Amino acid sequence: MNSIANVSRREFIRGMFSTGALVLGASLMPERLLAGTLRTAASANNRAVLSPNVFVAIQSDDTISIVAARSEMGTGISTALPSVLADELDADWTKIKIHQAGGDKRYGDQDADGSHSVRSFFD
Repeated sequence: MNSIANVSRREFIRGMFSTGALVLGASLMPERLLAGTLRTAASANNRAVLSPNVFVAIQSDDTISIVAARSEMGTGISTALPSVLADELDADWTKIKIHQAGGDKRYGDQDADGSHSVRSFFD
């Protein structure tokens, strides 16, 4: 059985301060850590020869970039979206790159529930 531990007010306040610092740090750090990778994917799409929307960009060397707004959660979106795009554009499968989108409003709803990532992005 577990024993009951008496916690002093000082230990309780120290624990609450540590928890608050952890929450604050977690909300601020990802922006700084992910800024380099998100800018890379966005800048590649901005330099593209053809960029019909925020999700697809075609470079001058026939490389196609896809920005996936939904994360890979075992549904196969990282494989399905490039294969559908390669089929639709008659493109070389090896020249398709997929990037994970950042938390930006321009990518719309980014939830990954319901296994509807491929159905939602097919069009």
